[in-house]
Amino acid sequence: MSRSVCKFTLNRMRLSDISRIKFFGNHQRGSKLTMRKRSLFIVPLFIVLILSGCVSNEPSHPASTENANHTAKPEQPAAKLPEKEKLDEFVKKIQPEGLQLNKIIHDDIDGDGKQEYIVTFGGYERILIARFDGEFQLLGEPKESIGIVHHYSDVEIMNLEPGKKFIVLHSVGGHMDQGSGFSIFQVNGNTIKEIISNFPNATGRGTRELKDYDADGIFESVSYHYLNDVQRHIVVSYTKYDGSGVEKQDLKYGNDNKRFVYPKQPQDVIKNFVENFYFKEWLTEELKQLVEDQTLIDFNMRNYVSFSGMEDYELDLDIKEISSDEESVKTFTVQSMYEKPTKPKLIFTLNKVSNQWKIKKVEQEPAIEQSQIWINGKKVDAKPILKGKNIYIPMQTTFPELGLNPQLNAEYQAFRVNTATSVVFFKADTEVVSKTDMNVDNFEADEIYKNRMRRFKEKAVWIKDYPIQVNDKVYISLSFMKSYLNVNVTIDKENNIILSSEKFDDEQNLQQLYAAWEEKFGKIGNSYSNTWYVYNYKDFYDEYYSWKFRNIPQNLSYALLYYKDAEISP
Repeated sequence: MSRSVCKFTLNRMRLSDISRIKFFGNHQRGSKLTMRKRSLFIVPLFIVLILSGCVSNEPSHPASTENANHTAKPEQPAAKLPEKEKLDEFVKKIQPEGLQLNKIIHDDIDGDGKQEYIVTFGGYERILIARFDGEFQLLGEPKESIGIVHHYSDVEIMNLEPGKKFIVLHSVGGHMDQGSGFSIFQVNGNTIKEIISNFPNATGRGTRELKDYDADGIFESVSYHYLNDVQRHIVVSYTKYDGSGVEKQDLKYGNDNKRFVYPKQPQDVIKNFVENFYFKEWLTEELKQLVEDQTLIDFNMRNYVSFSGMEDYELDLDIKEISSDEESVKTFTVQSMYEKPTKPKLIFTLNKVSNQWKIKKVEQEPAIEQSQIWINGKKVDAKPILKGKNIYIPMQTTFPELGLNPQLNAEYQAFRVNTATSVVFFKADTEVVSKTDMNVDNFEADEIYKNRMRRFKEKAVWIKDYPIQVNDKVYISLSFMKSYLNVNVTIDKENNIILSSEKFDDEQNLQQLYAAWEEKFGKIGNSYSNTWYVYNYKDFYDEYYSWKFRNIPQNLSYALLYYKDAEISP
């Protein structure tokens, strides 16, 4: 009799006869004869149930277990154990101390008709591979040949192409200096063969995954490069899962528009242009849109910019505007920051074309610190410095060689410089310059006989390349010397600075001025000529100088308050 039938019989007995026995027993109803009749009925019933196997001598509680994965069972000869129980025994033998069983998967990986088992312990710290052929045989562990320990997060048996199965170990990152990647292994006889290990080991960041990227039925090894650049590029490169075949690329955009958006600001155009050289082979078409001269895409940007942090941080560029025509042209210096040794600066020139800033020219800034200074054919022991786009040379060392003799007014700390054709007043670190052209046409000649204090017309100019002071030296820019001191300036191919000037001779210049005066105004020797003489070519006179600057504060940067009509230097 089956156990279910026995159970049913016992239940019926409990619900009828046994309850009745309790009833009669509790209430003591009926005669002794009736009780005897019922006893004669129940006893044979129990005998029949016992003979039928419905009553067991096993305990009613379930069997105890050694752990959650293994159920304790009576020992039997190994040859008679089914495959599952043999697996339990095998796992016990190979289980590393201190690590719990994690995951077991199996399949006929090599196609020989026998099942290969992959047994993992702990958080995939140990991964063991075995084969079952009546008994379990341990084949070993998958080992990467590169010698880098990766922290795996899963293991799978995957069909990477039709008819071919592989063991794939995955890692989704989450560990320091390890991005997401995978390793592929194949069972070959009794050995475990590594096919490929694909991780962003160089940077420790990034994503590598197995995916049928082009939907051709064969998995690809896909690498994603997420760039922290202007366009938020995502560069995807992929090849066959085993690394063979031609690598292909795909370009995506992580910005809000999911496409290329032309930068509005010239600084962003420069940054976009420089960043694209990191993956130039994939971003050439985008580079072409940013330049006016297509040959610029062949510029060797890696000589000037370090791209080592492009996939982790924004590119560190120091971009400074050094000149501007607000309408159409801007010039910037660009330098890679935090480089040791420091990389040379680049000079970018941009034009505005159809309301977009386009890069017209990229060139290396001259290495001015190494330049030699030559004045009137003589090499001078002086070193130039660079500020913005302007080259500066020390005044005290170079001016005497040029025939320029700056005179200092101690009270105002201002300099007067006489040239062959003008007188210039300036202060270091001050934007205002006063210049007087020394020719009779610039003399206030109207009604000269009514006012004996007529003078040459002076002009105040505000300039960006004003003289500067570095420590105890005053430096004058080459553009200032060329524009206001009549010095000829050239720079040769070796970046040598070549300066020359006309010979300055007090007496000769006086004779020329006297002749021009007499031709225009008549006989000299009167107060007009005397004032003229003192103002221009005699010694520096504090009295005259104080009169000239009587309303100007010692900080000449405030002189605009007094030079209402001052011109702005181009």
